[in-house]
Amino acid sequence: MDEHRRRLAAAPPAGIAWAQRAMAARSSRFEALEDLEVPGLVVRGGEDALSSQDDAEAMATAIRANGGDAELVMIPNAGHMTATEDPSATAEVLAAFWRRCTR
Repeated sequence: MDEHRRRLAAAPPAGIAWAQRAMAARSSRFEALEDLEVPGLVVRGGEDALSSQDDAEAMATAIRANGGDAELVMIPNAGHMTATEDPSATAEVLAAFWRRCTR
């Protein structure tokens, strides 16, 4: 978390404001998840204060809506930025998903 705070503190305020506006204006993409024809992986940090477990489950459910294959994995010691907060655990999850999908 400290690393993310340092990065945000170093970012130009206009860039942060632009990113926040872009995220706020972003439309729901659940229909894209429902149309997936490949396996999907939803990764959530157990300490994520921005996206809830219900949000993650809704994404996995959307992927499964038309018979899709979805896996939901929680990384316990990470928040919203799992890949940088716990890179080893995230890599393990991705590698396991890759192995499952390519056997």
